[in-house]
Amino acid sequence: MAKVTNKRMASRPAQTLSSAAPMKAEKASAKAPKVEVMTETIPEVTMKVHPEITVNVEIQAMGKSRDTQDLAAIAKSAFMHAGHEENEIRTVDVYLKPEENKAYYLVNGNFSGSADLF
Repeated sequence: MAKVTNKRMASRPAQTLSSAAPMKAEKASAKAPKVEVMTETIPEVTMKVHPEITVNVEIQAMGKSRDTQDLAAIAKSAFMHAGHEENEIRTVDVYLKPEENKAYYLVNGNFSGSADLF
């Protein structure tokens, strides 16, 4: 229990919540502004779902062209040829270096290789 340092407070008996003098509720409620409860229904919100967007990227350099989907397929094929299953593939990153005529790939962040770009 905390020490009381005020001598006037120390001489008074402790009051509990039930023995304390009740507040005058009549005056407090008369001064409080009236609050109206809104019972209006909020309309349901619907969202339009757009179909997935298809993106095709084709690389053109040195008079040749290559579709990036082909390069991703090469990376997937090499991954599966190494003994992995297709359902294990989470990410395929392809890095292009046209000056070297190479496409470097990284599957799931740890399986890497390269293929001719053109």
